[in-house]
Amino acid sequence: RVVMIGEKCDKIIRKYLNKVYENIIYEEYLFKTYTKKSNVGHISERTVFNIVKKYCKLVSDNEKLSPHSLRHTFATHMLNNGADLMAIKNLLGHSSLSSTQIYSHLEIDRIKKNL
Repeated sequence: RVVMIGEKCDKIIRKYLNKVYENIIYEEYLFKTYTKKSNVGHISERTVFNIVKKYCKLVSDNEKLSPHSLRHTFATHMLNNGADLMAIKNLLGHSSLSSTQIYSHLEIDRIKKNL
């Protein structure tokens, strides 16, 4: 899957990689962890969820905010700004267009509300 990032984020990630993986030619994971069972692996989805949730709490009192909220907001903003539904499907990694079509229904509801 392609992940779109801005120029500033690209610079920060490259700086991180240069510092963390100094003298390593190839690394399989962007964020690695060491476990007792194996020497190297990637951080878990749960760890990513907890990190994002932590920072959501710092910027909002809404307890319901989660990584999925950010993903949903991203898709909704894309659609509201004229992005093609197929492009959104691909960016979200949905295997079926029907999974993405929920966002088009939300857009129709928003338009009706503003009439």
